[in-house]
Amino acid sequence: LSRIREVGIYRAIGVKKSDIYRMFSGEIIAITTLVSVPGIIFMYYIIEAIKDLPFMKFKMNITITLLAIIFIYIFNLLVGLLPVFKVLRKTPAQILSRQDLD
Repeated sequence: LSRIREVGIYRAIGVKKSDIYRMFSGEIIAITTLVSVPGIIFMYYIIEAIKDLPFMKFKMNITITLLAIIFIYIFNLLVGLLPVFKVLRKTPAQILSRQDLD
C-alpha cells in the first residue's frame, strides 16, 4: 500500500508502465538474489553434509538446486508483480485519489 502513491506519481509525471514493471522487477530480482538464493545454497550444503545419516530418505543434487532457484525467481516475480499489475490498470488520477493512502 505504501508504494501505490509512488506508482501513481510516476504515472502522473509520464513514466511508462513498462518502466515501472522493470523497476519493480529489478527490486524483486535483487531481493531474491540477496536472500533466497543464499538460503537455498546453504540448505543444499547442509543436506549434502547429512545425506549419509540413516534417517535421510532423499538426496539433493545440483539439478534440483538449480530448479529450486529458477522456481523461486519465477514465483517471486509473479507474486511481487501481481499488485503492480492491479494498480497499473487504473488511471493516475484514480490511483492518486485514494484517501486511505495517507
